[in-house]
Amino acid sequence: MDLQPHLFVEVRERFLPLLVEERQLSLAASLIGTLEVDDLMAEVSHLDIATGLAVPGLVDLIVGRAHELNGIGLLRELLLELPRHDSRDRTLFATLTASPVDVSWLLGESRVPDDLVRVWLVAMLMSASLSDFAAIFSDVDLCGRVIATLPANAIDVRHRMFSDGGLSLDVYLDLLLDLLPALDLGEARDFSSDALWRCLPTHFEHDETQTIIRLLGAMGDGLDGAWALRRGLESGVPPTVASRNLIAFNLAPTGARGRILAAVDDLAHALDGRHVIDVDNSAINAAANLLADANDYAWSAALAASGRLLPIFMRSQQAPVSALVAVAFPTVYREYAKANDIPDLLKFVPFMDWDRCRSARHELVSAFLGSAVWAPGDLALTSCRC
Repeated sequence: MDLQPHLFVEVRERFLPLLVEERQLSLAASLIGTLEVDDLMAEVSHLDIATGLAVPGLVDLIVGRAHELNGIGLLRELLLELPRHDSRDRTLFATLTASPVDVSWLLGESRVPDDLVRVWLVAMLMSASLSDFAAIFSDVDLCGRVIATLPANAIDVRHRMFSDGGLSLDVYLDLLLDLLPALDLGEARDFSSDALWRCLPTHFEHDETQTIIRLLGAMGDGLDGAWALRRGLESGVPPTVASRNLIAFNLAPTGARGRILAAVDDLAHALDGRHVIDVDNSAINAAANLLADANDYAWSAALAASGRLLPIFMRSQQAPVSALVAVAFPTVYREYAKANDIPDLLKFVPFMDWDRCRSARHELVSAFLGSAVWAPGDLALTSCRC
């Protein structure tokens, strides 16, 4: 309006109280857009009396002007002092953006009823931009408060947290393990695969072995056994982690364990790639169980694994690998005993003068006698199996 300032203010004071309907928004916008903070708060009080804050267009104008004036905090205080009703609550919600600051305010404002906090939190998280969503969950304290407040049925939010939240591994696992029963098979496998990718090379703050077993169970027969073995045993994985993984692989539920057995030759490749047997005794026993069962489940893979591993074991007399020797040696020995020609996959085994296995027996006994840590009982077991 092309009026002198004092005349404009007088016109605004006369007209603005009359603008209480949606059809008057155009004129109301031109007037509300000129209000300063005190007058804006007075207009909110007037609209609460006149309309019960039930005209969405007017509410949007008020909230927009409050943002322009950095007066959102004052607006919220005023709204919280008004008697509670649905339109007041909708107006208060309209002041919130899906930002870390506003999420923190909502979770810390005791005057907002708990039922509204939960509903509004879900709505804010689902509407947040990718950058805001990640920022909310990168704040350790705020992330914990959000997770503690989220209702159990907020499945969509939890899905988004896995994808966009940038969660620490331990928080990710807390959420996933809690949510697994509610996920369909495809979702459970997708999220569990992501978790295994992060878990297998490192330690984390959970019951590690049981957590990995549960994730393997969620993968079931959809597990890529070769991938899991390489990821969990490759040369860069610390010995304590690789040991834990072997134990978990051996204890995996049937579907996932079957996929691991079928890829037992990748177990051999991974152990070979470590260049030294540095896993602990429990892990060696677990690997021996896997290799033994693979003989019945996936014979060709087990034979290839035994042929690759046996030379390593025979050179590792300072490592307690006799349980594995007791599985690998008989497999290779029987193959040599029955074959006219040595199979290609065994030609790198350095027992070339086998004389129908006599040299192999001598090598075996010599290795056991030369080791201070190989169990004598495993020599007897090897002989029985041969």
